[in-house]
Amino acid sequence: MNEIEIKQKIRFSTVAAAIDLTPKAFRNWLQRYELHLSSDYRTRGWTEFTVGDVAVLALTRELVSWGVGVEAANEFAYVVVMKKAKPLFHYRNTPAAALLQLFSGYVICLHAPDDAEGPRLILDPDLEGYCPGNFKSALWVNVHHVVNEAFARLASRTEDEATA
Repeated sequence: MNEIEIKQKIRFSTVAAAIDLTPKAFRNWLQRYELHLSSDYRTRGWTEFTVGDVAVLALTRELVSWGVGVEAANEFAYVVVMKKAKPLFHYRNTPAAALLQLFSGYVICLHAPDDAEGPRLILDPDLEGYCPGNFKSALWVNVHHVVNEAFARLASRTEDEATA
């Protein structure tokens, strides 16, 4: 993908479009659930988000689309993004391209072991010795692909706003 040009402060409706969620559903998420994001989006006058927030929300949305509850999906997404990208969030204006590069080739897995109440997140399936044959089902998510799609929608939306 070409260099992504994205504003550092991203408005509510733009984030909803980037994560392919209706504004009504996104507002519902924000009001009903305690979402974990990379920034403290609630303390600013306007509700503004960062590219890190978009990465967390895009991954949350992907997991929800596979049947994971919003709160659990958001917790998993937050852990995934923070594990890879937390050092970048110490900088004021983290470039989307730098964040996206961290997720290159990164795949996570969710599975439901027989003795657990819900899905278990496996951050590095190869390193953790995960064997797919040990479980009835598992969900594999290409984090780079999910975040890349959200950033592409975000860049497209940002370009549309700039030309309007």
